[in-house]
Amino acid sequence: MIRDEILGLIAFAAFLLAATPTRAETVPEVTFRGGYTDNLFNDSASLNDSYTAISPRLNIYPSPSSQITLGAAYTAYFEESELSNFSGDAGFTIIPTAIDADLNLMLSGGLSGRRYGSRYDAYNNYGLNGGGAFNYRLRPDLILRGGASAALSDYTNSFSGDSKTWNVFGGLNMTVLGSNSVNLQLGLDYKQFEHPASWQDDVQRGRDRSENATVTSDFGILRYSIRYSRPWGKRVGLGGFLTLSEFVEEADSVIYGFTIDYLSPWSSLWEGPTLGAYIKSYPGKDFIVEGGFSYIDKEFVKNLEVVTYEDPNDSTLLVTDFVLQQRSDQRFNLYVRLQRPISASSGTLIKPMVQLAWVDNKSNQGLFEYSYFDINLSVNVRF
Repeated sequence: MIRDEILGLIAFAAFLLAATPTRAETVPEVTFRGGYTDNLFNDSASLNDSYTAISPRLNIYPSPSSQITLGAAYTAYFEESELSNFSGDAGFTIIPTAIDADLNLMLSGGLSGRRYGSRYDAYNNYGLNGGGAFNYRLRPDLILRGGASAALSDYTNSFSGDSKTWNVFGGLNMTVLGSNSVNLQLGLDYKQFEHPASWQDDVQRGRDRSENATVTSDFGILRYSIRYSRPWGKRVGLGGFLTLSEFVEEADSVIYGFTIDYLSPWSSLWEGPTLGAYIKSYPGKDFIVEGGFSYIDKEFVKNLEVVTYEDPNDSTLLVTDFVLQQRSDQRFNLYVRLQRPISASSGTLIKPMVQLAWVDNKSNQGLFEYSYFDINLSVNVRF
C-alpha cells in the first residue's frame, strides 16, 4: 500500500507542475513532517506511534487578485500502518476589489479527499466547499466583517456520516487604547447529517415488506468569540481568545446508533467554552519562540447507542438494547514551539519547526480519560 501511495503522490506532484499556466506566477513548496505521540487514538488505550509525512503544494497566481492552490499529502504511521492515509486538495481564491479600497470582497472554493488503509476505509471521504466574505473599513481602527459558506462531505465506504453544512458569520475588528487589537465574531453553523433507515411495513395486512430510506439529523450551533492581541515591547507579543458554542435546538441534537470517537464525522458536534492564551517572542536573530495553553469544556451531542449484552436470566442468549449516552470532556493542552526561518541565497525560504505538547483529557466516560505527550517536527521549503 505504501509504495502505491508514494507513487501516486509523485504522479500528483508531476501533474501539478504540468497543469501550471505558462504565464502565471507559481510558487511551489513542500513540507516534511514527523513526530511521536503517546496516544494515537485519543483514548485510554494510550497506544503510541511515530509518523512521517510529505506534502507538496503549488501556489499559482494567474493575476494579482487571484490564487489557485493544488496540493497533496501522504502520512505514514509506523505501527498502525492501516491508519496511513493519502489526501489531496485543490482550491481558488478571488479578490475582485482593490486591496486599498474600503470594501474588500473575497470569493473562495475548493475540493478535497482522503483515503485510509483497508482497516479504516470507512473514513474515506471527499468534500466540496465554497463561500464569500467581506471586510468594510468603517474607520482606520474599525473594520466590519462578514460572510457565508457552504460545504458537503461524503463518506464513500460508509453507510453514514455524509453531511451538508451552511455557515454565516459577522464581526468587528478594532484597535483600542493604542496597540490593543480586539476581534469580535458571531457565527451560526447549520449541519445536516444523513443516515439510512429501514423498517417493516404493512404487517397488519399480512405483508412483510422491508423498505430502506434516508433520514436526516439537523444541528444548529451558535458560536460567540472574542480574540485579543497586542505587542509587549519590541520583541514580544501576546494574545488570548474565548469562544462559546451552544446548540440552538438541543432537544433535536441526537445521533442515532453511532459512537463519537476518533476520526468520527460527529466529533465537532459539541457545545461549551473554549479559552486560551499565548505569548510569542523573537529572542534572537530569526528565532521565534511561542508558548501557550488552551482549555475546552465539551458537552457532546447525545447519541443513541445500540448495545448487545448477555441475558442475565439465560447466559446462552444475547439481548440488544438502546442506550442514550452523552459524553462530556474537559481537555487541557499546553505547548511550546520553536521556529527558525532561513532565507537561502537562491530565494528559497526554509522554515524548520519543533513543537512539544502535553494534553490532559477528563471525561465522564472512562474510555476517554487520558494524558499524553506529543512531539512534532516539520520543515517547510518554499521555492
